[in-house]
Amino acid sequence: MSEDKTTRKSYYYVIIAACGILLGVVFMGQANLYSPIAPFLRESFGLSYTQTSIISTVQNLCSVLATLMITTVYDKLGVRRGLLVPLICGVAGALMFCVASNFVMLCIAAGLGYLCFGLGGMMPASLIMNRWFVKRKGLVLGLCSAGSGVTGMLLSGWLATRVAEHGIAAGEIVVAAFVGVGGLLAILFLRNTPEEMGMRPYGADEGASAQVKKKKTGYVSVKPLSAQSKFLFGAAVVCCGFTGFGAIPNFTMAATAIGYDPVFIGGLAGMTGALAIVGKPLYGALADAIGAFKANFVYMTLVAAADLLLFLARPGMDLSLYAVVVIFGMGCYAITTVG
Repeated sequence: MSEDKTTRKSYYYVIIAACGILLGVVFMGQANLYSPIAPFLRESFGLSYTQTSIISTVQNLCSVLATLMITTVYDKLGVRRGLLVPLICGVAGALMFCVASNFVMLCIAAGLGYLCFGLGGMMPASLIMNRWFVKRKGLVLGLCSAGSGVTGMLLSGWLATRVAEHGIAAGEIVVAAFVGVGGLLAILFLRNTPEEMGMRPYGADEGASAQVKKKKTGYVSVKPLSAQSKFLFGAAVVCCGFTGFGAIPNFTMAATAIGYDPVFIGGLAGMTGALAIVGKPLYGALADAIGAFKANFVYMTLVAAADLLLFLARPGMDLSLYAVVVIFGMGCYAITTVG
C-alpha cells in the first residue's frame, strides 16, 4: 500500500517531465525551426528579404489562428487527443520543407510549423498544470517550460550546421522525427486529470478533490471580460510581445550598430537559452511567493532597465552588454511564456 502511494506520488514528477518534453518539441521543432534555416532558404530558393519577411508574417498569422482554435480543440478532444493536432501539423510542416519547390510551399510549411507552436506550446502545458497542481503552479510551470530552453540551446546550432553541410532536407527530416517521436512520448505519459490515475491535484485536500470530481468543467474556462479589461489585457499582451520577443534581435542589431564584432555578439545572444532555463523556474517560484502581479512587475522593471542600459551602451562597455544579456535571457522568455 505504501509502495503504491509512493509510486503515485512520483507521477507528479512524470507529468512535469512530460510537459517539459512537449514544450521542448514544439519550441525547438517549430518556434525555432525557421530562424536557423532562413539564410539557407534564401540562398537555395533565391528569396528576397521581402519574401523572407512574408514567411515570418505567415507564421505569426498561423500562430494567432491557432490561439483562436485552442478552446475548441482542447474542450472537444481533451489535452491528450487534442495534442495530436499540433503534432501532426509540426511533422507535416517539417516534411514539407523537405520537398518544397517554390515560395508558396515554403509559406505553407512555415505556417504548419506555427500552428504546431500555437496549439501545442504553453497553453496545453498550463492546462495540464492547472488540473494537476493546486499549489506551486508557478514553479512547476517554470520547470516544465525550461524544456524549451534546453532543446533550443542544444539543437539550434546543430540544426544550422547540419543544414549547411547536408542540405535543408537532411535537417528537416530530423526535426520531423524529433517532433513526432518526442510528442508521442509526451502524450504516452500525460493524463488529462489526476483522477484518471486515482489521484488528486497536488496540494488539494480530499474534500476539495471530491467536489472537483462531481463538477465537470471544460479545459478552457474563462469568464467574460469587460470592454475596459479587454483593452488593458490586449495592450499588455502587445507590450509584452514587443518587449519579450523583440529583445534578443534588438540586442544583436543595437550592439553591432555601435561597432561590436557580430561573432562576439552572436555568442552573447546564444547565452540567453541557457539563462532562460534558470529564469523560468525562478519566475514561477517568485510568482508563487509574492503573486503573479508583483512578479511581473519585478521582471518587467528589470527588462526595462536592461533596455535603457542597452540604449546607453557604447564601445568598450562590455560589462553592460553582459548585464543586458543576463536580464534578457532570464527575464524576457519567462514573461512571454510562463508569465
